[in-house]
Formats: sequence, structure tokens, C-alpha cells
Amino acid sequence: ADGILEAGGLVRTELLKPEADRAAAVIRRQSGKIEAVVKRLEAEPAWRRSPTLDLGQIAVGVAMAYLHFRLPYLTPTAEAQPGLAAWYEAFAQRASIAATAPPPARQRRRREHQAPTAAAFSTARLGRADGLEHHGL
Repeated sequence: ADGILEAGGLVRTELLKPEADRAAAVIRRQSGKIEAVVKRLEAEPAWRRSPTLDLGQIAVGVAMAYLHFRLPYLTPTAEAQPGLAAWYEAFAQRASIAATAPPPARQRRRREHQAPTAAAFSTARLGRADGLEHHGL
């Protein structure tokens, strides 16, 4: 799962660049790594059969959530990876996971375009005027 997040971060970084500045080779190489891990997770279903949620499953779930959120074209599908897709669907519906899911895209876009208010930067909210108190300074 760590490999998915690392490769996904690199793909996302490239996709945020202006199109003329993107390194297509990096996108292809890192996307291929993600696809390989997804295929392996599908091919080795034993990890999905654990009766209790473990750290490995949480790591895979977080990686799948990242793909759904940032790189949906790399997300496992019911057609190509039915076991992994079904497992993630059930994982994402767990109350503890659903409570931390990002808001729907429409709400995210609206919130991203709102300018921060002066209150967001007030010294009362930040604590100290320089914001360095958490560094022990």
C-alpha cells in the first residue's frame, strides 16, 4: 500500500503541473507501479479474509481511498478487480472510515474557492503572534 501512495503522490505532482511541463514518462512509470500493486492485491485475496480489521487492511484501504479521491482512473473496478473493488466498497462503508471520508467533489470545490477570513489568521487562533509556540520557541 505504501508503494501506491508514493507512486500516487508522484503522479499527482506531475498532473498538477502545467501540461507542457509534465513528465509523461514519470506518469506512465508510476501509474504502471500502481496498476501492478492493484493487480497483486487482487490476485492474493488471503489478506482480505481476515475476520478483524488489521493494520495491513487499513493501509490498503487508505491507498484505495487516495486513488478514489485523487486518481480515479487508477481505482480498482468491479470489472477488472472484482474482489478488491468489493472489499474496498465494504471497507469504505465502515462507520469509522465513512466518518473521515472527504466531502463530495461539489463541496470541496466550493470550499477551495472561498478566501480565508482574517479570523483564520488571528493571533488568538494561532496562539502566539509568530505561530512558533508548537516548536518550543
